[in-house]
Order: sequence, then structure tokens, then C-alpha cells
Amino acid sequence: MTKECLIDANFMDVATTEMLQALVLYLMAARQHSSPQSLWLVIGVAVRLAYRLGIHREKNLQGMTVFAAEMNRRLWWQIYLLNRHYVNLCQDIDSSDPAHVLIFDTERPLNLNDADLHPEMTSMPPEREGVTEMLFCSIRYEIGTLVRELLRSGTPNKIQAIRQLEARLEEKYARHCDSSIPLQRVSRCLVKTTGYRLALRHCHSTHLISENLSEGDRRQAFNTALLLLQTQHSSCASKMLDRYRWHTKLFYCFEALFPVLHTLAFQDLSESIASEAWHQVSLAYHYNPELLSWQHKSFYSNYCRSLNSLALKAWSRGNPTADCMPRFVQQIHRQQSSSTGQSTVESFSTNVHQPADQMQQTNNELLYGHYMASEDSELDGQTWQYWLNIFDNEELLGI
Repeated sequence: MTKECLIDANFMDVATTEMLQALVLYLMAARQHSSPQSLWLVIGVAVRLAYRLGIHREKNLQGMTVFAAEMNRRLWWQIYLLNRHYVNLCQDIDSSDPAHVLIFDTERPLNLNDADLHPEMTSMPPEREGVTEMLFCSIRYEIGTLVRELLRSGTPNKIQAIRQLEARLEEKYARHCDSSIPLQRVSRCLVKTTGYRLALRHCHSTHLISENLSEGDRRQAFNTALLLLQTQHSSCASKMLDRYRWHTKLFYCFEALFPVLHTLAFQDLSESIASEAWHQVSLAYHYNPELLSWQHKSFYSNYCRSLNSLALKAWSRGNPTADCMPRFVQQIHRQQSSSTGQSTVESFSTNVHQPADQMQQTNNELLYGHYMASEDSELDGQTWQYWLNIFDNEELLGI
């Protein structure tokens, strides 16, 4: 083989790095427009290229320049989060399978401005506290670090670990943010929702899978989920954050709807709390109209169908007639009653002159659909177990 045919290893590494960077940019740009299954294949290529470069191991980075090592830490952590995102987003992929768990020890990138780094630098500057150009990413990396520890070590006191993270994020980042600046405001929103997200995922029933979950645990899940919905919708309503709607949309915590609707369907609430819960559920459907679609092929298609049935169950329990029915409930009702050949208006108007108990039974048959085959107690256990399984999807963390 002639010398001209030999490819310099350094040149190959540069070419591989550039290809890897291009793949990461593509994955970030295409995630709202391409199927998760397709992007899962692409991130698989990116992971293998990263392994080829060795940037998943901190010892390999020590042999690089200070600047190159830090750039590769940033690159790897983006790959790690994107990989977990698509593994969890795709149907029929077990996110707990060791084959899908990335093993690495690359340190978290520092919270620094780009101007703090230079190709000729010989040592890293101390990490900054507060607002930098890495603010949003740094918050996500710290959340990702804790989630990895929770999953890997089985931390006994999870709620304490989550509270410590909340305090750290508030001290290092959130208290320095100016809410009049969009990026800093969305960063504050991310910090604010983190505790609710992690508590809902790791502390309130999700690893205590049982059909006999205590009343207290369920009510705690309801309280946390309601706070999470309120926080998310506050962000969605902000005109200032329109430019970041891609993020709030992509990482919206749909699973928070279940404890709220489940409580409305099976437990007694005060009038004020029930009213607020229904208000937040209505906002969820307003900001996420795809929840009403039966045709979409997203990862939560089964989630939507089951959630809609639970919404009808919850509404019918406290509001058995069409009076003041929210628009989203009307739409769900039309979808489910279409198979009977009756419209929503017809189904209720034909029952006006029936005895109250007979009218209730007829409305129940229209509202509950296939769920009417079970008693309420069975539905309660079945739906709770179903959503506990849904909670095992790490994508729901939204990081």
C-alpha cells in the first residue's frame, strides 16, 4: 500500500468529530418533524461515532488539549441526553434494557461563557455561578446527572436528593436570572418544574407499583401533578416565551394529567380544588390539541385514547349532564359516541324526559364506552396500574 493511500488517524478523528457534530445538529433540528423511530437510528450512529472517538471516557479526554476536552464534554452530554430521549420515546423499546443504557464517566461540562474558552488555553477557569451562555444546558446537565444517580444507585432517600437538587439549581442559576429576558425566564421555568417532575416520577408511586396504593400516596401524586400543570401552563401562556415553544411542547409532562383526572374520577375534592383541577386539564387540552386526535402516530397514541376515556369518566362522575361541559369533553364525547350513530347533542337531548336513574345509566353507557364492562373498583385498579407503567417511560421527565 502506498503512502498516499494511508489515512492519517488525526485526520480521521477530525472528520469523525465534524460528522458527529453535524448529526447532533440534525437531531436537534429534526426532532419536531421526524418520527422518533427514524431519529433513534440516527442517534445510534452518533453514539457509535462518539465511542469511536472515545469521548465517553474522561481518561481519553485527558490526552487532548484543555479546549478540545471541554468541547467534547459538551458534545457527549448532548448525545447522552438525545439518546435517552429517543430510546424512551420509541415504542417497543425497553429503556431499562442494559443494551440501551450508556456507560460513561465523562464529566459534566462547566457553566462557562464561550469567551472563557480558547484553543490555546492550558487550564480551565473556575466554573461560573449564575447566568452564562451555557445556562440552559447546564441546568439540564445537572438534572440529568441526578436522574442517572437515582436510576443507577437506587438512592434510598429520593425526595431529599431531589430537594437538594432544587436548592442547588436555585442557588447556582435561578436566583441570578432576570425574568424579563426570555432565555433566563425559560431557564427559571425549567428549574421550577424540575422538583415536581422528579417527585412525580421517582417519589409518588412510580417505583411503588401496586394496585393497592394508599390514599395518601395518591393524593400526594395529585397535589404534585396539579402544581406541575399550573407551572407548565404559566410558561405556555407567556408571550415572551413563544420562541421557546418548541421546548415547552416537546417536553410537556403529559403524565401529570393522569393523577389529576384519576382523582377527579374516583375521589372527593372540595369545590374550589376540583374547579382548579378542571381548569388545568382544560388548559392542557387547549395547549396540546393533539390529545384529541385518534389518528396521530406519536409515542403516546394509546395514552391519548385511555386519557380521553378517563376524562369522560371524571366529568360524568360530578357532572352527569351536558350543562357547562368543557369544549374538550364535548369533542371527546363526539368521538366516542360517533360509533353509536348519535351526536353529542342528540344523545343528551333524547334523555331529557327519562327518569333520572335511567338517564344516568344511558349517559354512562355513552360516556364510558368499553370501560363500562368493569366495575368502578376494577377500573380504578386497572387505570392506576396502566399509568404506573406509563410512568416508567423516562421521556416523561422532559430532559
